[in-house]
Amino acid sequence: MWLSRLLRSQLKNDNIPEFEELKEVDSMLAETITEWTEQWMAQGEAKGKAEGRIEEKFNMIKRLCNFNMPLEQIAVVVNLSIDKIKKILEAGEKGIELIQEQDLM
Repeated sequence: MWLSRLLRSQLKNDNIPEFEELKEVDSMLAETITEWTEQWMAQGEAKGKAEGRIEEKFNMIKRLCNFNMPLEQIAVVVNLSIDKIKKILEAGEKGIELIQEQDLM
């Protein structure tokens, strides 16, 4: 009982059930760790996908620019403002850092 209160206060989680035996604690912790691991993996996968899409958008901007496509047309193709495209191109390889996740929509 005291252990569940301690865990609730330390983990700031009121969803920790009362338990009487340490076996219950072991089971609960194993379950929680599995849930956390799944959440972290899903977050990592989502972040990796977003980073890949950002890199693809950046490479597309560079390729279209290399084909001498006007900035107005590039803006339409990649769905960004002309001003943002100019900033990305002026920054060179660091231009990828100017593309945000909200720019992917």
